[in-house]
Amino acid sequence: MSVALSEFAPDVLIGSNVSSKTYKEYPYGKDDQLISRSLLYILLDNSDPTEIPDSGVYIQPNILNYTSFDFAKARALIDSGYNQTIRQIDEIKKKISKRRTCDEVAQARNKFNSKGAPLIIEEIQFDGFNRNQQKYINRFFNSGKRPLNFSQVKSGFYRLVSHDYFNNLYPGFVYNESSHDFLVVTNETPTVLNRIDRKIGAALGVPMGRNYKLSIDGSYINNKDNYINSDVFVSTDTLDQLKVQGTRAGLAFTANSLNRKQYASQGQAYSFSLDWFGVIENYQPGTTSVSTLPTNNYRSWLRAKVSLEQYFKQGLYSAGYVFEYVLSNQPVFSNYMGTVINAPAFNPIQDSKTLLLQNFRAFNYVAGGWRNVFNIRKSLDFRLEGYLFKPLEAIVQLQDQEAALDSDFTKIYFAATAGLVLHSSIGPISLNVNYYDDNENQLGVLLHVGFLLFNKTSME
Repeated sequence: MSVALSEFAPDVLIGSNVSSKTYKEYPYGKDDQLISRSLLYILLDNSDPTEIPDSGVYIQPNILNYTSFDFAKARALIDSGYNQTIRQIDEIKKKISKRRTCDEVAQARNKFNSKGAPLIIEEIQFDGFNRNQQKYINRFFNSGKRPLNFSQVKSGFYRLVSHDYFNNLYPGFVYNESSHDFLVVTNETPTVLNRIDRKIGAALGVPMGRNYKLSIDGSYINNKDNYINSDVFVSTDTLDQLKVQGTRAGLAFTANSLNRKQYASQGQAYSFSLDWFGVIENYQPGTTSVSTLPTNNYRSWLRAKVSLEQYFKQGLYSAGYVFEYVLSNQPVFSNYMGTVINAPAFNPIQDSKTLLLQNFRAFNYVAGGWRNVFNIRKSLDFRLEGYLFKPLEAIVQLQDQEAALDSDFTKIYFAATAGLVLHSSIGPISLNVNYYDDNENQLGVLLHVGFLLFNKTSME
């Protein structure tokens, strides 16, 4: 609103409040009643009707019976704004003294639109593709002929992304002020992994006192992973296929008194586990693999894991630590990617399990972090967290795509997150900025409404 007044100096400013939020301060004591609108407290500024000048018009539709999640009622919400505007039409006409015909308005609009540069594309740049791949992609864009108009680029892009191998393309337009035309930049992020993770088993839990539990479990594993061994691929490429089938048995000693399933700030959780794996690895190489021969190997190993999490609360501030230690004699698989995919992972941040963070996976590692939780208002926290990951034996890739273990590896990897979390009756509503010491997934923003929880995989 202030920008409109300062930059355009309008004769009349019409403001419409569509958030049903006309107060300046958070309504303490009404959290439960306003949970469905809680997302607005994070994403929207305070609505202040007094910012409308006397020469302006303030429209407040009656949408008190709607929530920010009533997407199916969009038509009714639009009608509410229209009806309220009709009720105030006399006020609007009174403050807008100028009158113009429809032809005059169309002429003024066309004059304004004529100032914009037409979307004429002289060049399309393909990032992340080699020369042959670029020639193939160019066929979708008028066989490489230039210039192109916007509709031609749009049509070519839709045809291209209809192929499964190119559905991760992201285009962008760059305006060239000297030549008054546009450059289209197309970036490609390949799909690294398609995973099917299955297990069937049984577990028996025995209480040990009031706060501890001893669990014994056994399961049958049947996994299939399809992946590539390079940073780029073409539509004619086929993925490597790795099948892992076998059994797992283990026991675990756990305790958990955390106050929340997600974004905890009080309590503690401990876990000590020992697992045995005996599986058959069946590997079929794809076109991005150096190897052309399928392999079939039996793998067995033991894994011990210690996980600790505890918080210390002092008033509105809570601090907590996270610690993990994994020790295993797990062997490498047929190639590097297959080994990394099936290695234990440190997943300290909410979106960690949705990413293949190669730097945060190892058969043997020690990891930990510190969590700071600042309670800003009732049910609203600001969290600042940092983590370190140290492989005791790093998984490294050899020139022939095989994997090897490097016990002399000295690098320590860092991850961090900062964000707001609103604890509601439908689960946490969180907006975070996340950082990983990882080339492919370094910086990201995560917004989620409700619990973002994952079942353990068959190998966890």
